[in-house]
Amino acid sequence: MNLNEKLKETLEEEIKEGYQNIEEDELMSSEVSLEDMELMSRHLQTQLKKESFEFPTQERYKKRLNQLFGIEFNGESTILYDQAIGEVEPQTVFMDSYEISTSIFLTNQNFITPPFRLPEIINYQKDYPYLITIEEEMTKELEIEKNETLILWRDMVGDKEEHQESIDNNIEYILKLNNYLFNGEKTHLNWLFEQNPFLEMLVSSYGYNDDIELVEKVINQRGVDENFYLDDLIWYKGAKKLYNLEEEPIYNGEFKIEDNTFIVIYNKLKGQKFHVPTQNVYLKALHRILVELAEEETLNQKEKEELKFYLVDFLSEFLLDSSNLESLTLV
Repeated sequence: MNLNEKLKETLEEEIKEGYQNIEEDELMSSEVSLEDMELMSRHLQTQLKKESFEFPTQERYKKRLNQLFGIEFNGESTILYDQAIGEVEPQTVFMDSYEISTSIFLTNQNFITPPFRLPEIINYQKDYPYLITIEEEMTKELEIEKNETLILWRDMVGDKEEHQESIDNNIEYILKLNNYLFNGEKTHLNWLFEQNPFLEMLVSSYGYNDDIELVEKVINQRGVDENFYLDDLIWYKGAKKLYNLEEEPIYNGEFKIEDNTFIVIYNKLKGQKFHVPTQNVYLKALHRILVELAEEETLNQKEKEELKFYLVDFLSEFLLDSSNLESLTLV
């Protein structure tokens, strides 16, 4: 069976399954097989080729994934869920349809993509009109049963023109995201950052700190109110291997201090002096981390010492009297 025939068959299964089932008034996660995910990625690969996307070499792809996510990619398709937990070659991929998800699928075709179900990237209303008849028959059955437990795809995607517009937006996002990550194309960084939380998660959950412009966007997005939070942006220590959703990651990877975060803050405060850290929202956030450092279970003693000295040195740069740092000997 060739790709087009397999796509058609799987798409028909998706239509019959519907967009989502409802259980206890809550939308549940979809479960999609790895085979279907691979099919999805092969279709997207074709679409990216049509858009003249310059695919990275396999060597560069692996190297870049390590820089972005801190993992050693072995060429097998990988799903990364929120909070940096993921699986290699999973039997089932869980997809949340009811909220914006930051899950990402690392394909073995040298590009990454959010996980899509086929009706989100194939306009079945235009390409396979017979599927509309199937949905119409399903609608009649639901009306007869008076017990609607299924949301149909056509209720979510609109008519075929609206459906195509949504698909075009999905393809555009994948193209621009991969051009940014693998080809250094930053023209659309603002647009990408506004689409969904993935790029923010890339910095805060995966420790990607190489692009100072992106780091600055993440910091600025958080505002400067009393709840300003920097903990996940100043250091990173990932897990050496991926874990599935039922396991707890062990953070035994390489520890690193996120220098670009400090550069962004330095540029915001350059030339200013304060009596105590609490007079500035950035210094206050860093000082709190310093005070609580002794209780940080993820870091070993050597890493705590390294981070302590870095924080003390940075904070002292902006204080009139460094003796106002009350936590110099806490660690």
